Amino acid sequence: MSEYGRCDICGKKSFRLRRKYYAYGFPCECCGRNGHYEVVRYCEKCKPQEPKWTRVVMGADVAEKLGMLWKEQHNGRSNR
Repeated sequence: MSEYGRCDICGKKSFRLRRKYYAYGFPCECCGRNGHYEVVRYCEKCKPQEPKWTRVVMGADVAEKLGMLWKEQHNGRSNR
């Protein structure tokens, strides 16, 4: 299936964009319990590349638990 839009790799507009899905093994509130995923739309001339960044929606309670887990795994150090 193809669609019209801008290529995420080169930025050119195309009527033949393809999609590649990258799945991540953690649940989120934006994608559901089956795991977070990102979609990359790319033109015929480009090869799909995994995104360097991803945005995840999660509840504040989950974010707090994740922060505590991070500190526990990294000896109390923050990631900043």
